[in-house]
Amino acid sequence: MELVQAVQKVFGQLAASLCQLKPGEYAQPSQALSGHTIGQHVRHIIELFQCLENGYEQGLVNYEKRKRDQAIENDPDLACRLLQQILADLSRPDRPLVLEGDAIKERGAFPDASFLIIMNLGYYALADATSPLLSEVQGTQGSHGFSPEYPEMRASFFIAGKGIARHRDLGVIDMRQVAPTVAQLLNVRLPSATRAPLAIHQ
Repeated sequence: MELVQAVQKVFGQLAASLCQLKPGEYAQPSQALSGHTIGQHVRHIIELFQCLENGYEQGLVNYEKRKRDQAIENDPDLACRLLQQILADLSRPDRPLVLEGDAIKERGAFPDASFLIIMNLGYYALADATSPLLSEVQGTQGSHGFSPEYPEMRASFFIAGKGIARHRDLGVIDMRQVAPTVAQLLNVRLPSATRAPLAIHQ
């Protein structure tokens, strides 16, 4: 629910801003956006949520199937209406999802995987072909299969020492930033890193 509330707040602000833009401003390439337009970025956001909405009933989401509708890129009124429609559909209950293609890569999961199953909170999968399909487990056990977008998946990160800023709040970080941060402290190269080091220095 925390994620839904955050999306509602951001989409509400975005829709209100779009309603104030003229089509020329909305579709004008911007140097601040590396030559892209506001409309192109908004279209990308809308279509990702449309893919999620379209795959809800089947529980199958593939972001590669988005339409890339240029009408959304050029018409701020249309984009505003679609954002409002997405907001109205956010109240659906959680359900397991199977993700494909770009949706897997965007979450930092195995890029060569054919699909990714996200379990509802309170359920997890086991590598067991003989047990009942669904059974109750006593107690809490660690497992895989949950989306990193769930707030319950978050852990704490603390670091202290010479040259480290005191009492700095790093906010929500990507765990893939930890290794390049440690590598930077040790003055070693980590060419395989896919994320930037954390801003921990004084």
